Amino acid sequence: MTKIGVDAFKGCSSLTSVTIGNSVESIGDYAFNRCSSLTSITIPNSVTSIGWSAFKNCTSLEDLKFEDGIKTLSLLDYDEEYIHERFEYCPLKTLYLVRDISWPRMSYELRPFSHHALTLTTVIIGDSVTSIREHAFDGCSNLTSVTIGNSVESIGSCAFKDCSSLTSITIPNSVTSIGDFAFYMCSSLTSVIIGNSVTNIGQSAFTNCDALTELVIAATEPPTVSSSNFNNSDYINMVVKVPEGSLEAYQAADVWKYFWDIQEYDPTGIEKNTLDEENTNTPIYNLQGVQMMDAKENLPTGIYIQGGKKIMVR
Repeated sequence: MTKIGVDAFKGCSSLTSVTIGNSVESIGDYAFNRCSSLTSITIPNSVTSIGWSAFKNCTSLEDLKFEDGIKTLSLLDYDEEYIHERFEYCPLKTLYLVRDISWPRMSYELRPFSHHALTLTTVIIGDSVTSIREHAFDGCSNLTSVTIGNSVESIGSCAFKDCSSLTSITIPNSVTSIGDFAFYMCSSLTSVIIGNSVTNIGQSAFTNCDALTELVIAATEPPTVSSSNFNNSDYINMVVKVPEGSLEAYQAADVWKYFWDIQEYDPTGIEKNTLDEENTNTPIYNLQGVQMMDAKENLPTGIYIQGGKKIMVR
């Protein structure tokens, strides 16, 4: 097994860039601790474990990318309350989470990215990730852009709780369940698109999302939803859009039937608003204005802007 050993680059304060080879399977304790000039790091898919305080005190580290791959990265080697220790005191702004990261079931207080709650602004979850664990980004109050990959099947309890700068979210068709309090207190959230496979929306998943005015649901069968998600003003002011042919089902379903304004929409309608062939190479942006680096065919399900027009990726 090829590994980066304990203390390998500890205290290398002039180190600005690192390339970790694809044969490396583990990064030892304190391996890059106090590499204060390191600004970005990519963890290849060969790495299956990261040691205690491996990147702690990398005070310039803003971009963290886990390379795509089928292997799960284990953070179970130490007590669960110290999960964050690997990247503590790193001012992370962008996180590319493109494969499953295994951490134990956490209590309400334990949040793996809690130390980056004031710096993390962008999260990209790739197509090898199958679940967003409970409390994953709880309290990341500056998080403005989240991209969820097409293999994610569940969003855990409190996963994006108190992400008060998040303005919109697209939940792809692969997701079947949204956990309790998943988007609780996302006070800037104005629009939500929920894919066609969601069958259950947990208790208070969208409670106190006071700016939420539009909820688009692609499922023809109304998902089970708790009344705790909504208050009386939501039933009056929020627009709920459902696929053509499913209006009566929603009007008869528990909780959904209380909404005053349920509208049908053509799920293919946005796809008709496509670009001319000569414009297909123009940049693609998400609804928060962040340019997407992946090709259109590799983007998660959702609505994007290209050439000044809305496009839908399925």
